[in-house]
Amino acid sequence: MDAPPDYFPLAPGILLEYARTGAGGRATMKLEVLSVARKGEALEAACRRTWLWEEGGQGPKVSEFTARKTSAGVFIGERKLFPLPPALGARWDAGGDSFEVAGVKERVAVPAGR
Repeated sequence: MDAPPDYFPLAPGILLEYARTGAGGRATMKLEVLSVARKGEALEAACRRTWLWEEGGQGPKVSEFTARKTSAGVFIGERKLFPLPPALGARWDAGGDSFEVAGVKERVAVPAGR
């Protein structure tokens, strides 16, 4: 039996990049996993997040944090970033933003690859 897909990998060196449009304008958020350690049933990853704004003259905003991955999802503190396993139509709110799992079997192409 094949292992289930890892929808939110936490491994040293992984760089995830997201585009976001909101009240503050358009921005790119880069999330880099710096290191990972197992803590009981969870993985804890030291991460660096860099926001790059396309307009408004804001410089890069960099912060570091710890992400925790459990069988229930990926979290920063109590804020759920991503539910596990993802279920089609699942919705959640975190940090003033709303999220929804719109697909689980689609293959997509992004600038970093497939």
